[in-house]
Amino acid sequence: MSTYRLTPAARRDLSRIWDYSEERWGLQQAEVYLRDLQTCLERLADDPCREHPRDSTPETRYVPATEAAPSEAMSSSTSSVMVALT
Repeated sequence: MSTYRLTPAARRDLSRIWDYSEERWGLQQAEVYLRDLQTCLERLADDPCREHPRDSTPETRYVPATEAAPSEAMSSSTSSVMVALT
């Protein structure tokens, strides 16, 4: 498994995602969200070519947080989280 580093701003963002998720949907769902984000970051570190362009913003690329096909992962019935990688 490859490694990745989070900036302090990214750590704060993840903390805020946790806080919001726990407040809105409960502890169990907050754990699921953060685990899915961690898995997504690990996959991206292992295979940087895994990312996909977004039709609406070609300069932005995304990685589905689930194993679903990209079109399913980004459907209107799911929420998405943008992670800036520099």
